[in-house]
Amino acid sequence: MQRGMIMHQSDIERFAFLFLCGKRDRAILMGIEKMTFSDLDRLTYVTDF
Repeated sequence: MQRGMIMHQSDIERFAFLFLCGKRDRAILMGIEKMTFSDLDRLTYVTDF
């Protein structure tokens, strides 16, 4: 393995979540689109499980 290429568990989980979520949710979570309160409520519910 090359130096600097180690992924921590949190990085792996974040990458997996972004891969599985929809295009708009990905844009919201990456800061490309603004998040509404309903987006926050929905994404909070999804990430709790």
